[in-house]
Amino acid sequence: MKKLSLIIIFLSLFAMLKAQAVYFRIGSETDAQGTEVVIPVKVEDFTDILSMQGTISFDHSVVSFVNTEDYALTGLNATCFGTTNVGSGKLTFSWYDASLLGQNLADNDTVFSIRFLIAGAPGTSTSIQLTDDSTTVEVVDNTYSTLIVYDQTGSVTVSEESPVSDDVTFLISDYEGENGASIEVPVTVQKFEDIITTQGTIEFDETIISYSGISSFGLPSMSLANFGTGSAASGILTFSWNDPTLAGVTMADDAVIFTIEFDIIGAEGQISPVNVISTPTPIEVADVGLNILDYSVNNGSVTVGETLVPDGFTILADSVEAAIGQYVEVTVRATDFVDLITAQGSITFNTSVATFDQITYFGLPDLSAANFGLTQTASGIISFSWNDPSLVGVTMADNDILFTLQFLVVGAIGEETPLTFGDSPTSLEFVDNDFTVITYDTENGNIKVIDLYEL
Repeated sequence: MKKLSLIIIFLSLFAMLKAQAVYFRIGSETDAQGTEVVIPVKVEDFTDILSMQGTISFDHSVVSFVNTEDYALTGLNATCFGTTNVGSGKLTFSWYDASLLGQNLADNDTVFSIRFLIAGAPGTSTSIQLTDDSTTVEVVDNTYSTLIVYDQTGSVTVSEESPVSDDVTFLISDYEGENGASIEVPVTVQKFEDIITTQGTIEFDETIISYSGISSFGLPSMSLANFGTGSAASGILTFSWNDPTLAGVTMADDAVIFTIEFDIIGAEGQISPVNVISTPTPIEVADVGLNILDYSVNNGSVTVGETLVPDGFTILADSVEAAIGQYVEVTVRATDFVDLITAQGSITFNTSVATFDQITYFGLPDLSAANFGLTQTASGIISFSWNDPSLVGVTMADNDILFTLQFLVVGAIGEETPLTFGDSPTSLEFVDNDFTVITYDTENGNIKVIDLYEL
């Protein structure tokens, strides 16, 4: 009889302890990159609850927050969620029952759900976890008792298979460049048919790549005014475009709708995602029938590659940007310029983008306008030929300026021309004071036409 009494007491205590706890169970999903998944947050022993709060943590490089939904409590809605830090993988929530009576949910009911866009590479995954990171986890019942909270962590896994669908698709490829280089990242589309509006957000790691501009506007009437760049220093760009004719625009598969320009500032080996996400501007695409269309994304990245150090003599030209009607200077430099007595060659460019104006700087001894062949500049050709009259040889510090060329920018926004070192009409040749013709490398320059408002 005593043993039975002890069992009854034990079960009673267990029931009391169980009644003082509430359980949160977060769901798990596996799907392909570019698809959306809905993760339910289910509860157990959710009885007479007055308030609840906490933080949902996740890896934002694998999933990006879209929205919350499936609200099961009176008064629970989107305003109860803090989305300020979702770009860092923190979604907070805070709800209370205004009636102060307490609300109930059946075991395994969904209290709310979170919709994510899968952005990670195939094979990656992230836990979806209830944490104290930003807002401390707390649940209070109608006796004003703070309950024990138990939780079950969920997850999202990126499957190896790519989705096959007729959705409008946004695509960004993977790119690589060295620290200090500029890089262009096009955003392309597929299944973009009869579209009258599209919008969304581009996310990147601002400590690895720094936003420098937007070009190659592929949609009619699109310009820099369609982009929100105020948060670019925090790794966020937004875009919003409408077809002013309302007739709808169709783009060929893999057509570029715009190109983002970055300067690479990270360390070798670092990788910045470049993702199309829904925060702060949600992804939305509508067609001429005013239908909101389903979409998918295929996100990309920029990897900081190995910095290439020129081995031996190199002649190089700078890459610059300017608006139509502006003059721009392109400096020509060299590395390992040691004891040279002769330097000559040709530079070609596209005159529909930039026209030659003048030479503004001479960096070599005795170099002047007389050392340049300018009779073919209207055809995009400049030649140069210099000699050291002393035959002793001239040495220049690495990246010292040999000469500077000035051009007038005449092309359309987004157009560009390389400034290419070549052998016609004057062959490239460099001779040192031993009268040895030395080997060389070249690094061509570039002039790009940008919107005046990007300057």
